[in-house]
Amino acid sequence: YFVLIKDRYLETVKIFEGSQEFLEKAKERGLKLFLTTSNYREIVKDFLKKHKLESCFSSLFCGDDFNFNKSDPSYYIKIFTLAGVKQDSALIIEDSFRIIEDAQKKSLAAVAFCPEPRSPLPIVPIAQTWQEMTRCLNIL
Repeated sequence: YFVLIKDRYLETVKIFEGSQEFLEKAKERGLKLFLTTSNYREIVKDFLKKHKLESCFSSLFCGDDFNFNKSDPSYYIKIFTLAGVKQDSALIIEDSFRIIEDAQKKSLAAVAFCPEPRSPLPIVPIAQTWQEMTRCLNIL
């Protein structure tokens, strides 16, 4: 069953247009990129390999790695601790508005990635494309 799910995922899920350029530019700038997901590590690694993105990330934090997940309000604080990253030097790019709200309550910097308009929108910067995210990197 897992193999069927993984094969179907790798067959149908595509990367967002412009995301590869964003990741490459962020890496060129010396930013450490960490991927956090509730997906399984094996699927994530195969997906990144398929799209030649595995070298973009310093570490992966996957759903089957820990006994906590993104529904935990302290998720990112725990991830920062594991990654050895100070909270005030991190930026969360997240598509879950609930998780963004949790981050805001803890005074963590967050940007919403929202390719399709939906409501209610969080009170944080919102990017609809990875090209918009890349323009933000050019400003830094």
